[in-house]
Amino acid sequence: CIENERQTLGCMAGNSARCHSERRRCLPAPCPNTSTISLWNILRNNIGKDLSKVCMPVQLNEPLNTLQHLCEELEYSELLDQAAETPDPFERMVYVAAFAVSAYASSFYRAGSKPFNPILGETYECVKEDKGFRFIAEQVSHHPPISACHAESE
Repeated sequence: CIENERQTLGCMAGNSARCHSERRRCLPAPCPNTSTISLWNILRNNIGKDLSKVCMPVQLNEPLNTLQHLCEELEYSELLDQAAETPDPFERMVYVAAFAVSAYASSFYRAGSKPFNPILGETYECVKEDKGFRFIAEQVSHHPPISACHAESE
């Protein structure tokens, strides 16, 4: 299950003191069966066409959008915090290298699929109180697709 998204539970309008956050433990829907979709057939049927205009089956997409995917790249940001506190430069390099490859950990089972494109003005916020981490992103342009994001950690 993916545990990178905050859900706010028990919030009443105007009463943020009663709000608390809990992480989602699994995705709300199971992965779709993509065994009946042939990517080769789709490409063969569209030879000579502009592939950016070809509609792909929605089952080939990840169950996340690009803004969430950007946040997943920072899933193990505590490795950078540890690197900043380490006096040994070789150990610091190990922490930074581990962080660089950690982005692939969350996409191992989703290899070959792409995230959904966010709509213009869509935002995503991820707050991890236990790690002192906050991430916020917004889709600021549709053509070309540009996302603006900010992350901070203790």
